[in-house]
Amino acid sequence: MVVFDACSRIQGRLRCLSDCAESLINGLPFPECICYVPGEIEFKPKKPFTLFIYAKPEISSQKTEILCTSKHRIFLFGFNDNSITGGRWVRIKTLFDSGALVKFDSTLEWILFSENDLIKTNVSDSETADSWRLVVDYTYILNPLAKNGINVLPVDETAVEQLHSIPTSWSLSHDQALVNFLHKEVWKWTAKDFVDSVENSENCGDASRLLEDHDSFAWYAYSEVSDLTLTMKDGTVLRSLTICFTDEQNLDNPPPIPSMVSLYGGMKGLEEMLLSYKLNSSDLVNGSFRMILEESKYVPSLKLEFKGYGICISDLQFEGTINGLEEHEYFSSLNAAVKAQESENSIASFELDFIQSRTVLLHRTAELLDSVLAYIVPFWEFSPGSFGCMKVLQNLMPISKMRKNLIKDVLQKTVSHKDGETPFLYIKRNFLSTIKSHKDTVFSQIYDGVMREEARRGKNNSDFRFAQNVTQWWKCAFIGEGIIDHGGGFRDTLSDISEELCPSEADSQLLLPFFIPCANQQNGIASNYRDAYIPNPSCMEFQKYEWIGKLMGACIRSNERLSMTLSPFFWKMLAESEPTWLDYMSVDETEVKTLIEMEKMDEAAYTAYFGEMRTWTVVLSDGTSLLLKPNGDNQTVSYGDRLEYIWLVKERRMTESMRQVAAIRKGLLQVIPKVLLWLFTPFELEMKVCSTPEILFEDLKKHVIINDLSFKESQTVKYFWNVLEDFSSTDRSHFLRFATGRRRLPTDVYVSERSETDVLPTSSTCGHEFYLPKYTSLKRADELIRLAIYTCKLIDTDTEVLQ
Repeated sequence: MVVFDACSRIQGRLRCLSDCAESLINGLPFPECICYVPGEIEFKPKKPFTLFIYAKPEISSQKTEILCTSKHRIFLFGFNDNSITGGRWVRIKTLFDSGALVKFDSTLEWILFSENDLIKTNVSDSETADSWRLVVDYTYILNPLAKNGINVLPVDETAVEQLHSIPTSWSLSHDQALVNFLHKEVWKWTAKDFVDSVENSENCGDASRLLEDHDSFAWYAYSEVSDLTLTMKDGTVLRSLTICFTDEQNLDNPPPIPSMVSLYGGMKGLEEMLLSYKLNSSDLVNGSFRMILEESKYVPSLKLEFKGYGICISDLQFEGTINGLEEHEYFSSLNAAVKAQESENSIASFELDFIQSRTVLLHRTAELLDSVLAYIVPFWEFSPGSFGCMKVLQNLMPISKMRKNLIKDVLQKTVSHKDGETPFLYIKRNFLSTIKSHKDTVFSQIYDGVMREEARRGKNNSDFRFAQNVTQWWKCAFIGEGIIDHGGGFRDTLSDISEELCPSEADSQLLLPFFIPCANQQNGIASNYRDAYIPNPSCMEFQKYEWIGKLMGACIRSNERLSMTLSPFFWKMLAESEPTWLDYMSVDETEVKTLIEMEKMDEAAYTAYFGEMRTWTVVLSDGTSLLLKPNGDNQTVSYGDRLEYIWLVKERRMTESMRQVAAIRKGLLQVIPKVLLWLFTPFELEMKVCSTPEILFEDLKKHVIINDLSFKESQTVKYFWNVLEDFSSTDRSHFLRFATGRRRLPTDVYVSERSETDVLPTSSTCGHEFYLPKYTSLKRADELIRLAIYTCKLIDTDTEVLQ
């Protein structure tokens, strides 16, 4: 195998990425080396095996089988990565047995390639570059001595031309749209897509939740030898399995890693060993160990065996093909979704073959970026000269496979908050008051309390650079409420702060001046984002905006969320992601559509529609009117001047909250490093800070835990599930607030049985516990649970209130 030294390879890949960045910016073809596809390659069997030849790159398609021995020679071509799913479908050109041509149906041309079955015969691994990665390294490495004696295998010219060509109308904005489309529609497979079920050995926790997308769950094994048995979905072909041996809730005291990990595969109960490793800490990358499988075939059952007491697994990550679904078939099924796109940067007008080829190139570029990511972030922000273009590669972050581990690593290495620095605050919540002043809000009381603590101690207590296992940023005593705050009171204050900043009900009193409803919410006629808020352009309390940014940063570092609905335009501004005028539709859809129509109108239509209605003024989201020109309120906008008017309106509206967003960002970056703004997409940033307001029953059910098996099957629990299923998303949010102090997922709720019948349920928010009484009917269960979650807001069961 061709091997270049690490330093030369990294430098070469940086140069290649710089050229790729220039190609993205200017809409030019990518460098030919990254488009490389090897031509015909001759293989021979490593051992006798059955070769399946398919009509299509799909396991379910028509096929034939041929027993191959050491006398067979197989000529293959089309090694084009199949990079969407990680599969290895290639075409077979000819097959020989002892020099004689083996004939088979000409409509069959695909095989599922496995390096475990075949070995090259006409290539010397030490002298020939035959993959795009090696060709990139060979092309860009400057040291001529490193290239001595190395040949590049001839290319598949048709395949290379297909990858290298680009329509003249294709631009960076289309690449951005394609990456976002792929991130949402393609790179979304999880453990549940590969695995039907998981079982664990005795003396272990329940491992079934490893199949869920859950940040805080960890599975522990309390025996010297433990195992997990995975029942794989039909047709799945696994290429790699990554095991994460960390506990996000216990980073200060990490669990031991196993001394040995073994992987078995086959029919359930008859699994044979596939891989086995002796482990030490140096084998793990950010707490994770990756096992690469050479077998490219469906295995119905996989068993993982671990040696070592007290090991912990928080995640299983899979790569491979799902139900035989490969790049060709997947893109065919996505055709309708692509064609349904309606946007300025729509990719729907381009041929599907080109979209497929472009996806392969973007994926290759993202893989190169992953291989050097730790060396260039935040390198591109400060790079002079030709490397300054590298920032455009930030657009590939949604399809990067390394950034998740890099984010985790950056957060762990920038923890600075120490135990014992948590301020203790006294809070008075005026539930019975119909009108509150600014100073009576929980936000103001906590802000003032933290500032007083900082002044008293002479240090910054709102540093918020916590480890992820820190459960409280402050501790509370609620005046008039019987609470001992072990986390529930703190979470309740976060819910209070969120509701005060951005009320969830449109008719609620806006107690604080920092955020205002978007125009979409004010006029009520937009199709989307009618409940969203934006920073108030008129509010100049920048120090408090900065503190709100610190709260957002603390959410990123923890499992807490601020239950606020902010416009997607805000998140793009916060992430410095260069929002467009179309993004502003999430703030004021009417204004955006009006200006788009105004730009398209002919003079007659403009005169008829606008006449002399438009003057050189603009009204901001807070109702403030600004002049676009001196004396602009007395001048009408003529048809010939409309483009200038449109440009000025866009500029004023899109920057109306710029100073407020900058203050929030300043506070945010005191808690998290700026590199995370580049590694998160704006949507991911929103989910880390606020999560989604929509709570589906299926999602909530995953987070409700009932450990008592007999109670789990009771009629009361069946009523309970029916009640939650009939609840609206708002009702479920109130249920979460009642049980945990949080208003949004992800958060667990532990349900236990109460002996009383037909009474109100109770909760312990500190422990996320919900105590469910017995109910005699579904109607009584619904009435009493609903009554509790909507009317019981005091935390008053920890102590006697008068005490």
